[in-house]
Amino acid sequence: MTSVSKPICIDDDLPSDETSSPATSLDLWIGTGREYQDVPKLVSNELSRRLSISAASRSLLPPNHISIAQLVHYQPPHLSEANQFHTPSSYFSATLPNTDCGYLRNHPIPRHDFLNKLRGSSGQAMLDGKVSIQHWATSGIYLPFEALSFWVLLIDICDSRRIWISAKRWLETHFTASHNALPGVASFRHFRSNWHKATAHLELPRFVHLPVVCFLYYIPAANITLSDNTLKLELTTRFFETIYKPLADLKPLILKGIKELGSRKETTNTDN
Repeated sequence: MTSVSKPICIDDDLPSDETSSPATSLDLWIGTGREYQDVPKLVSNELSRRLSISAASRSLLPPNHISIAQLVHYQPPHLSEANQFHTPSSYFSATLPNTDCGYLRNHPIPRHDFLNKLRGSSGQAMLDGKVSIQHWATSGIYLPFEALSFWVLLIDICDSRRIWISAKRWLETHFTASHNALPGVASFRHFRSNWHKATAHLELPRFVHLPVVCFLYYIPAANITLSDNTLKLELTTRFFETIYKPLADLKPLILKGIKELGSRKETTNTDN
């Protein structure tokens, strides 16, 4: 998965310098020719505030608790393969933002390397008096600084979605449609289970009769990770009690029923 700088999260109550008011202190730094190096906490907090994603912008993205199936069906914008030939600093502007992050849901995401360069240049751009980012592909579109963090989240979604599309294909490949369950050999070889905030561990063979649909629709994507050919499941107590346990409890009854049917069939054949 591609490594990209994560959005900066800050507290709502930002500390100010000892004696000066926030406005006065920032005025001494922004637009005065200073360099973004060894800056006071007030200045770095202001950059964090500008980069932080607002609740309105965050609501435009899929929530963290969606199922794998919902993540797979979500259609994010694609990653741009175009090279940006201008320096990162040239994309920052003193023009006030005129477009919110909703615009970015339908337009390509900048390349990973270029996005990291933009984020690395954002501090100096702020001190130079820049207040927006000019969209590289569309003239006249000026975005707030938070667009940088919004792009980071979009990249995370794209990376996770790509992995889960691959995982879904793997599940479908090892799925026995006639029994609506994972083959025993495949589940034993490829599945490890551990509990999230619990001490009990589920034994591998017991996953043999867990319907595939449970993976895609009942386990949040955040609770499963894919590494090479291994799916690691972190099952919550709620999942175990509402989904798995009823299935496990039914298994002995089903096996008993099959055995009884087999006995009846043998008795019938003997009578004939």
